[in-house]
Amino acid sequence: MNNPIQYVSTMSLMVCIHGTIDLNIGLQACTMQDNDVLFLKSGVICEVTNMDLDTIFFTLTLDEAFYYPIFSEMDMSILQRALISQPICHMDHRRMEECKAIYKLMKERLLEGANGQLHTDILKGYLQALLFNVYEVYLQQDQQIMYKGKPSRQQELFNRFMELLQKDYRKERNISHYANELCVTPVYLSRVVRAQSGHTASEHIDNFIITEAKQLIRSKQYTILQISEMLNFTCQSFFGRYFKKHTGFSPTAYQQLSLF
Repeated sequence: MNNPIQYVSTMSLMVCIHGTIDLNIGLQACTMQDNDVLFLKSGVICEVTNMDLDTIFFTLTLDEAFYYPIFSEMDMSILQRALISQPICHMDHRRMEECKAIYKLMKERLLEGANGQLHTDILKGYLQALLFNVYEVYLQQDQQIMYKGKPSRQQELFNRFMELLQKDYRKERNISHYANELCVTPVYLSRVVRAQSGHTASEHIDNFIITEAKQLIRSKQYTILQISEMLNFTCQSFFGRYFKKHTGFSPTAYQQLSLF
């Protein structure tokens, strides 16, 4: 808990069976309760900030090399819109029981080991059934939102900004890049993003970069110079100043914290 993680898997699924889980998704505070489901796509930053002691949940993380969800482009577009505006959806009891049953079947098959020629294909079939169950709930939720009225232009702009940010933040930290891609001025983009989320566009950009930097530093797989290059900083000293400004620690000091 209290450790932001950026998901780099194809897709992750978290299902709260019982209890309460408080999270930050990007800079958005959310709460999961009984029968709530959370989809996390690659690039999303998630942090669990609090959890009841009696909470029961399960989670699945998918590797694209093993499985990629079979959704149409329209389906993925709807899902992406839903994940930004309403990342958590609520299942009725019947559907939750079905998802739990599929999850138990997957777990039992994994515990048995790779027996049979169709072992992998059967697991992929279970995954597809589980994801379609969850996706249908998101689709119904999205239809309810659309029925109440189409998202405003500002909401659409914020959604498009977040999609673009998840794709480009490693190479672009300047708000002008995102404004140009979205055909608006930097001032207007920042004003809209702040109105929709309570945070400026620059704060969202910094949040993505610092979270990735922390993960790379904690991994101890790369030098500070390599990390600065991976995040497209012109030099290591500039990266160090940027990191310290946002965390209070130099990259080297952060790496040496006893927590890690």
